[in-house]
Order: sequence, then structure tokens, then C-alpha cells
Amino acid sequence: MRIGFIYKVNKVPVDYRAAFLSLIKEGIRKSDLNLYEEFYESDKRDTKPFCFSVFFQNPKFGSDVIEIGGNTNLYISTLDIELGIRIYNGLLEVKEFSFPLGETIRKISVFPLKERQIKYFLKEKVCFKTMSSVIVVDKDKRPILHPETKGKKGLISEKDGINTNKEDFLKELKVSLNPYIKDAQFEFIPINLKKEVIKHSIGEHLRKGLKRPIKLIGFSGRFILKGRPQDLYKIYQLGIGFRRNQGFGMLEVE
Repeated sequence: MRIGFIYKVNKVPVDYRAAFLSLIKEGIRKSDLNLYEEFYESDKRDTKPFCFSVFFQNPKFGSDVIEIGGNTNLYISTLDIELGIRIYNGLLEVKEFSFPLGETIRKISVFPLKERQIKYFLKEKVCFKTMSSVIVVDKDKRPILHPETKGKKGLISEKDGINTNKEDFLKELKVSLNPYIKDAQFEFIPINLKKEVIKHSIGEHLRKGLKRPIKLIGFSGRFILKGRPQDLYKIYQLGIGFRRNQGFGMLEVE
């Protein structure tokens, strides 16, 4: 299930994903308080079965603030239809929401996203493009990029302090899909990958007292996945990589 919301907000911080996650959480809270408490007030820190991305019209990027000259689109995708309905119904109720920088975000409209049907995924090879940066890390939280990822000065290498081992990349990419896609088997074929450095705010239980955003390293671009059709369809709905329900890893089919 994939849905879109159109909002109006004048400016957001560069680490805007946390604010939009708070908006989604408010929608879940309004729709199903028990589900909200299960997701966000329990001791569980599991990845939730949804991903999202944000698109700004006519943005002007500063060092700390993004000024937005048009509307803001919030895209949400989930494999869990019941969860999607709860998010949809809850966000319908949230007409305005307090945002950072003293801003208020206002809902304008809602629209369904055109969605590839299951029959499209009967084949074992699908070309994807990223709607939000994909984050892949190892068990020590060290970023991993495919060796064919390009940075500003050409291909990324170990000299950049980034793990570029192809086997490690594929292994952790599959790990990132747990627990919703267990024992995923697929081949990753890069087409055009670009390194991304993202400022991001996360929960206090992870930030360890930091009062400024952390920097994450990920990638964006186009790639092909070859594997079991049922896995490819789930990836399309759930996204790929780590931190998916923090605004990363959402995909579209080309």
C-alpha cells in the first residue's frame, strides 16, 4: 500500500526526517493508541513495517535550513495494509502539526500513489530507483557502499573510511530486511549509484546526549535486483537498507 500527502510548510531543518516521522507517529497515535504504544512506548526497538520519503517543490538549501518555495509531498509505503489504513486515517485527522523552527505544517490533500501490481513482480529481475537514500552499515555501524558507488572524486574506496567490500554490502543489505523478509536471496546489480551524506536526528536513546544531527553515509540512484519475485515485491513495499521507518530506503520501480 502506497499513499501520498501534500503539505504546506515554509521551512524545515536539514535533518527534516525526524520531524516527518513525528508527524507519522501522531497519525498512528490518533488512529490506534494501542498500536502507537506497542510501536513507540514499549522497550522494543524493532524496525517498523513501513518506509517513507519526502519531496520538496522549489527548495532552497542552506547549511541548516531548507526553505520551500512550493508544496511538500510525503510518500508512505507499507506491506501491511491494515497499518497503511491506520496511518492514512490518522493523518487525515492531523490537519496541522507543530514543526521545528517555529513552523506549522498544514495538510492540503491526500492522493493514492500509482502502485505496481503483484503480477508485475512475477519476473525475477526488477529495476529500482531510490526515492530516499539507502543506508547500509555493518555490525559496528560502519557505513558500507557498493564498490561501484561514485563520490565527488570518482569511485568510493577504502581510503574514504568506508567499507566497499561487495560481499559485505550484499550481506548487510539482506540483513536490513529482517524480520519481514527472512533469508532473502537476490543479486544486486548497480546501474548508477551516488554517495550521499545526510544530516539526521534520531531518538535520545541512540543520540547519547548529542545536541546536533549526526551524519549518515548512504547512496541514491538506480540498480537492478534479481531474485525471488515474492521477495522483490516485499522490498518494493517495505524499502531496503537500515533506518527505513526513519525516512530512508524507499524505492520506486522503473
